[in-house]
Amino acid sequence: MRPPSDMRIPLMLLLAGSLGITLALIWPRPDPDRALEQAVAEVQAGVTTLDHQLEAVVDEVAEQVAIRGAGSLWQEPPTDMPAGAMVLVWQQGELAYWDRSPVDAGRIDTASNGPLILRDGMHLHHRAGDGVHVLFRVWSRPPIENRFLHSGFAPVLNAPEGLVATRAPGTGPVLRDA
Repeated sequence: MRPPSDMRIPLMLLLAGSLGITLALIWPRPDPDRALEQAVAEVQAGVTTLDHQLEAVVDEVAEQVAIRGAGSLWQEPPTDMPAGAMVLVWQQGELAYWDRSPVDAGRIDTASNGPLILRDGMHLHHRAGDGVHVLFRVWSRPPIENRFLHSGFAPVLNAPEGLVATRAPGTGPVLRDA
């Protein structure tokens, strides 16, 4: 028979293990549906904020183009733009100013305000005046995906990994256009 002091260590380990297992079983876990709803709400708030910012920027750019012409944008590009926003200005059917160009630039000139789906992703789009457009790519869909390029929400939206944008019907929380 072993002395009682030798039994303490295995008994303590057994008690600690059983306490850990019990806590793991009864500890409340976050509800995945609630976490998803919260993530979608945060992304929705970000999209709505961006939409309002783009609306202000397109009005500012349209005013500058009306007063000084599209050429003035090359010397004084728009300020207060959300990171990742694009400005395109058409004059007399030709692209007169761009700070970067999405894949389907030709389709943008005829697009109205609202969400715009191009080959490279889903964009927020605002138009003002005659041919002034401001876009923001909310969801990027590169033509080739690899470890460097992959589909996803704009980093500024802080969307969780695994949240996707699609036009297909689905279940669960829905992110709506602004």
